[in-house]
This record gives sequence, structure tokens and C-alpha cells, in this order.
Amino acid sequence: MLTQSTNVQFEDDLPYIMEPDDTQTMNPVVDKTSRPGANSTSRSVSLRVNGQELRLLLSADRSLVIGRSDVGSGHQPDIDLAPFGALKHGISREHLLLIFQRGSVFVTDLGSSNGTWLSGRPLSPYDPERLRDGDLLRPGSLEIGIKFDNA
Repeated sequence: MLTQSTNVQFEDDLPYIMEPDDTQTMNPVVDKTSRPGANSTSRSVSLRVNGQELRLLLSADRSLVIGRSDVGSGHQPDIDLAPFGALKHGISREHLLLIFQRGSVFVTDLGSSNGTWLSGRPLSPYDPERLRDGDLLRPGSLEIGIKFDNA
């Protein structure tokens, strides 16, 4: 669940993220079992981190925050990278956002301290980029391989 609201808008059929405010909260859905052949209202994607695979089912119009948990504050992102050494890799508590919209999955850096790279290119904060099968996502210094099921 987002600790701050994220407002997702569309322009030219691509989502864009307005900086966090208190207008709306999006409720994320995570399915770590994945379903092959998911219909157009969902998309199955695998994240490969340090040799481990995390399979997600992204539902239309829902978002997932990827970051690191913080025991002191009780903060818990939807996808917690703490078990992968998130703190030493410079992962923010709310580092990036995954959203499935109009048949594509988009990634957005949420203004993280150490940035995010997508296949070697730095992402601009709050500017969504379409993910493609085989992309390499790098929040901070942690590498995450992207694989779409049935891509």
C-alpha cells in the first residue's frame, strides 16, 4: 500500500505520474503464483534478483511500489527488496512504481535518492517508461531482470 498517494494520469495513451499528493490512493494487488495465459486485464511478469525469481500478476489500473522495508518506521512497500541488501544498494523506501495500463507495464522512479536505470538509461523521476521483455532494471545499484510470461 502506498504511504503517499500517487495520481496516475494519461496523456497520448501513456500514463504519467503526478508527484505525490493526497488526492487518491491506489490499492495494489500482488499474486506471487502467476497465472499463464492471463487475459488483457492482467499481466504476469517475473523479476529476477540475485538469482531468485519473483513472479507477479499485475492487474489493470493497479500499482505496486518497489522499495525497502524499514523496521524503525514500520514502512512496508508492496515489493520489499530488503532481503536482497536493499539498504547497501541504495534502494529508497518507495523507490519505484510498476503499473499495468492499456496492455503494457510501465515503471516510474518515485524521486528516489539514488535513481533508477532501465537497460543502461537513467529514468527521470515521475516519468513512466514502458518495460519490455529482457529489460534490465537497476534501482540504486541492484540489478533486476525483467521477463514477461508468454512474451
